[in-house]
Amino acid sequence: MIREKIFGEKGVFPDSQNAKIALMGVVGVALGLCVVLTENWRMSLLIILLLITIVATFQKPYIGVLFFIFLVYFPPEQHGINGGRVTLIATLFLLVAWLIRGIGQKKLNAQWSPQLVIIGMLSLWMFIITQTAHISVPASWEGSIKFFKVFIFCFLLASLIDTKKKLFEMLAVNLFGITYFSLNGFHSFLFQGDVRGIGGICSDTNSLAHFLVLFCPMTINMLIYPNKLVRLWGWFLLPMQLITIIMTNSRGGAIGLAIVMVWMLLQALIGFKWKLAWLIGLSGILILYVVLGTEVGKKYTQRVETVSTYQKDEGSAMKRIYLWQAGLEMIRDHPITGVGMENFILTFPEYNPYLRSQSPHNTYVQFGTECGIPGLGLYLLLLFFHFNTLLWIKKRVDKNSVEAHCCLALEAGALGHMVHS
Repeated sequence: MIREKIFGEKGVFPDSQNAKIALMGVVGVALGLCVVLTENWRMSLLIILLLITIVATFQKPYIGVLFFIFLVYFPPEQHGINGGRVTLIATLFLLVAWLIRGIGQKKLNAQWSPQLVIIGMLSLWMFIITQTAHISVPASWEGSIKFFKVFIFCFLLASLIDTKKKLFEMLAVNLFGITYFSLNGFHSFLFQGDVRGIGGICSDTNSLAHFLVLFCPMTINMLIYPNKLVRLWGWFLLPMQLITIIMTNSRGGAIGLAIVMVWMLLQALIGFKWKLAWLIGLSGILILYVVLGTEVGKKYTQRVETVSTYQKDEGSAMKRIYLWQAGLEMIRDHPITGVGMENFILTFPEYNPYLRSQSPHNTYVQFGTECGIPGLGLYLLLLFFHFNTLLWIKKRVDKNSVEAHCCLALEAGALGHMVHS
């Protein structure tokens, strides 16, 4: 009986209507008590959601995956909680729940792929080079643990998402986060004229632009999705998403968005996907209108122009060049083990004491400096297998299928990521 309750097909939630009403009442009372004790309804809601998720995750670990994605977008840091610690605990809890359920059912459905193996090798390499950190071993350990969390989550994602329904539910949670960030950016466009990083995965404007560019192709694909509700969601989301990217004033975001739009347009024309090509063209017209016809757009244009005139720019454009130069020197001095995870900022003053130390804003430089050439090589190999897998899938599905359009979106998003990085 107990085994059925934990591992059976019926689930942990009751089936009868009265029991469900009683359960809702218990949740309501618990929420009220949390509000009284914490004096914060948002924190209380998070606690209740966390408790429900803990119970549900032991029955279906996949529910915990969705909650983890939710935490990435909306970390509880504003309530004085360390968001990184919360997501680490959530990841380990997910792993334990997956193991318990798998052992109970006498079946551990572990899924592996070349990409996952490479991520695992990269995570292992980060731990190996920890003791050789140039400045701070604790900082290197912390960075390695952060990436290990990514590896565990990717493993669970591959092992638990085994149906189209689960895949689309996972995408829906991501799109909910994108919608929230885009709404915030659009509100700033209308009333403030400026947008800032919101927190979580988008803690600053560069990461916000990077994230929105990455998912922009998926949003465009929503416009031709068979489901009417999804299409309406796409029409609602895409204009705000494009405007928010422009609002960030990110040069990398501008280049990444241009690459994404051009690549998708070329692929649509080559594949005779006229409706998709028309929608991409319409998106381009919207971008041109915002860039050329609004005050925000004029500011954005001036910012983007510094890409070609960086030598005359005394601001962040030239600082990036100095950061990259220092990074290349670090790679030359520490070619195998690098300076250690999270050690670029600590090491930078040794190479340029005149500038404020900060992130290199370049994924390739960061991997090369902190993980050495082997780490950078593994990262590039990961990108290669990403495109190789998409090519393998596209050869085996109909060119007008949902799967083919998803592959196109993932290709374009990865190209945008590579350029923005």
